[in-house]
Amino acid sequence: MRFLPYLLAVFMIAPMGIWIALESMLGGKSTSFAGETQQQVYTLLPIALIAIFLLAFWMSRVIARTQGRAS
Repeated sequence: MRFLPYLLAVFMIAPMGIWIALESMLGGKSTSFAGETQQQVYTLLPIALIAIFLLAFWMSRVIARTQGRAS
């Protein structure tokens, strides 16, 4: 249960990773992801990664802290 937030973070990042992998392999004219240009995606990707993993870390700490408590 404590690793579920990290699994969620991986699934949130997976579409961006798949798009970057396909973009690098195919090299076509697909220079936009969800309406954003390639330069914007590469600029905002580190910020998104940090935010998603900070959220996952926080969620795992809350789960660990409240796991023994009865609701």
